[in-house]
Amino acid sequence: RIYENHDSLINWFDGSIVHLQQSIDITDSKKAFHDACFDELTNTLTRRAGKELLEKLIKAAHQNCHGFITCMFDINSLKQVNDNYGHSEGDKLIITICQTLKKYLGSGDIFFRLSGDEFIVVFTEHSLQNVKEILQKVLIELKNSAQKNALPYEPSFTYGLLEVQSTSNYSLTDILNRVDEKMYEQKRSYHILKRQQDAGLQKQSDPSEKNNFSYQAEYLYDALVNSTDDYLYVCDVQSDVFHYPKTMVEEFALPGEYIKNAAAIWGAKVHPDDQSAFLASNQEILDGRANIHYVEYRAQNKEGKWIWVRCRGQMQYNEQGEAILFAGFIKKLGENYKQQLP
Repeated sequence: RIYENHDSLINWFDGSIVHLQQSIDITDSKKAFHDACFDELTNTLTRRAGKELLEKLIKAAHQNCHGFITCMFDINSLKQVNDNYGHSEGDKLIITICQTLKKYLGSGDIFFRLSGDEFIVVFTEHSLQNVKEILQKVLIELKNSAQKNALPYEPSFTYGLLEVQSTSNYSLTDILNRVDEKMYEQKRSYHILKRQQDAGLQKQSDPSEKNNFSYQAEYLYDALVNSTDDYLYVCDVQSDVFHYPKTMVEEFALPGEYIKNAAAIWGAKVHPDDQSAFLASNQEILDGRANIHYVEYRAQNKEGKWIWVRCRGQMQYNEQGEAILFAGFIKKLGENYKQQLP
């Protein structure tokens, strides 16, 4: 049990001085306070408790002329770990990353869970460069631990950093929005690199993927009417298999009509100067930050010519809010499209 003790010296009825102690059992209220302030899985602060502390820190920074560094990080590949190895393994991944990072934090730092796989760390005693070095040490330790324990995946995270000066007039909302933007800049770079690596691993499509391809026809119509026409593509989100028309396969020398990991294979045909825009637009769809896809870029056809295309598409969801089908059109604009613009 936990007791709160109050001690005092008082004058008693007979004129003597006595010591009075009052003890209050606060075990239950202490537990209730802990449960309200700390995340059950990671034992980091909850969103509400963390934001309250950060709010106080912002006010203190102005008064004490002392800035701080805010970090937002997002755990990589958590969905894939949950899907392939179960949610208990996904929980273990979250716990491992949080426990490893905690070893590098000081007593004045703030660490809280913002959402499912997003966390905020506020460093109060380090420079921006020191924080970068700390995070790299954490990532290296996670990688070495995964290799030592022969994990089938690599525990890692993508982060963004925001330096808040004591003279900054950022509100709590400003800080969270700005650091979120910085994190997604790195997140896009991470996925661009990963897609490029995947493209080198898969050069041709597997004919058996055709047997795995299926989609819910009732979701197709809405996607089509919100798109344009030319080359139609349809993706079954669950299996990540795209279906392309024969004319497009022939025009751009694709490995087949049914392609898994199409973003990497089709992305390899996108002009180097346009790949960032192409992959960033795809990543917005994958992250759920957008459900409509619209991007223009150059793609290399079978003759080696760079053809401007406009790609439009829309993500469709089922009654449970799960992404189920992605479909749209790729329209050829020609080799000299940009030159013709005013």
